[in-house]
Amino acid sequence: MKQIRIFVFAALTAVMLAASAGAVETVKAFSDVPETHWAHSAIMTMVRGGLFNGKTAPVDGIGTFAPDAPMTRAEFVTVLTRLLYADRITDAVNEGPWWQKNYETALNAGLLYPEELDGGALDQPMQRQEAAMVLVRSARAKGFPTRLAGTGAIADYETVAESYREYVRICFALGILQGVDAQGSFQPQGTLTRAQAATVIFRLVDGQSRNPLPDGETEFVNTAGVPQGENLTDIAGQLAVMEDDRPALKSKKLVTARKTLNKYLKEVYGYQFFEGGIAVDEESEGEAAKLIQHEKDKRLGLEVTIWRGDYNSTGEQSIKLNLILEAMVYLSGDPEVGYALWSWKDAANINGMAYSEDFGFEDVASDVDEDKRGVSIIAMNGVEVEVDNSETDVTRYYFSKA
Repeated sequence: MKQIRIFVFAALTAVMLAASAGAVETVKAFSDVPETHWAHSAIMTMVRGGLFNGKTAPVDGIGTFAPDAPMTRAEFVTVLTRLLYADRITDAVNEGPWWQKNYETALNAGLLYPEELDGGALDQPMQRQEAAMVLVRSARAKGFPTRLAGTGAIADYETVAESYREYVRICFALGILQGVDAQGSFQPQGTLTRAQAATVIFRLVDGQSRNPLPDGETEFVNTAGVPQGENLTDIAGQLAVMEDDRPALKSKKLVTARKTLNKYLKEVYGYQFFEGGIAVDEESEGEAAKLIQHEKDKRLGLEVTIWRGDYNSTGEQSIKLNLILEAMVYLSGDPEVGYALWSWKDAANINGMAYSEDFGFEDVASDVDEDKRGVSIIAMNGVEVEVDNSETDVTRYYFSKA
């Protein structure tokens, strides 16, 4: 994921520099944030970037920051929209309180929804669990890979409001906003201070300042934010679906299909489909699966070469299994079909279940031998899929309209 972090840092730094270009007064230091202050570096970086302001006008370059003062919801949302959506703020509605433009920008960008934060009561202090929600959405907007910390890592997890629990776990895992003590207490209803706010937003910019949990202490999350658990079949019907740009059943251009799907996968997973298989980038050695095209009739398809042997898949293997599921959903144009195909493959590979087993398909026609080698044609929801399992350790799926 190093490539993603470098890209994010460069992009957000550019926004910060643009914001600072219009600054009139220069703050050299804050009398209440000495160089020995634990958040000095983050605070000064945010201020110099034009994202944060001091609490008093500087005199001879010296101002005050009020690092221990509560960070209001309005201030937090304002800083994040300056960071992420600076080019959209001027187009927002310019009526109401000073933060209205930033709030409208956050709503339009999906950073917030109208009913959240008590229906837009932004003058109240920002709770730590509320900050986690907005930080995770900001991280997702920039393509950060998503993982969940184990609930045991958060000492007071049961006190986190249910609607914020996923966000808190993700913030913990990414190393953006974590515990306040050695026990991992999160203090979800606690107020975020200005120093803490500057620090966690700085971590969105600078990957080196984050302290992510090791892979063994996290769970990978699919596109709907649903943790995998031991069996990916637990996430039935919960995958995110692209509403547009799903030309797989209409187009016979492999390059176009791969480009469209990869744009989506890169943002969510950091992995993509390349000619050699699933990988982080083209220079990496891909494996597991790749998009293919039928030599004769040009139907788009998927070639799967690696699968798990039991339900305890973790780490990179889980990511690749998720990408295979995403590709099946994309190529079929139907989440139900994609999920059924994935489950069918999983059951056959792990349990030796025959391909004649019913997984919700409307029709299955198989020509396979006693070793389950051969070709099956399945139909479901107006989609026909040819499943070629003739070769050992290779399964090919070709998609078309039934």
